[in-house]
Amino acid sequence: MKTIKKTIAVMLAFIILAIFSNCSKPEPGASDTYVPDLSTPPNQWQNVADAANNFFFFSAPPPGTASGSFQANANGGSVTGHLTGSFDHSSIQFTFDAGATYGGRLFTGKINGSANPVTMTLTTPAAGANPAVTISLKKV
Repeated sequence: MKTIKKTIAVMLAFIILAIFSNCSKPEPGASDTYVPDLSTPPNQWQNVADAANNFFFFSAPPPGTASGSFQANANGGSVTGHLTGSFDHSSIQFTFDAGATYGGRLFTGKINGSANPVTMTLTTPAAGANPAVTISLKKV
């Protein structure tokens, strides 16, 4: 009888261990399900490092669209100019037009939809004399 109880206890321990060890792991091949909203007014995102610097998104797909392209203007403060980009769920990228603060540079990053307010952080690598740059924006 003691052997049966001991065997059952060991089996339960393995089952519990198996359940808890899989709880924190993402599903293999799990996809990004976040759907950003870059089109609902005011479409304004503020540079976290420079409160006077705002990005205004336009020509973005309607809410509920998981991927698409957009345009934006960065006004005031340290970063100015027009940019074009695209997003696919939480992944986002954009390139500033020639003549903008970071003209011709590609920024890539992620939108953090679980933050309140929603944020995005994008980086561009160092290129020649241009240092690496990170831009963090928060939805206004």
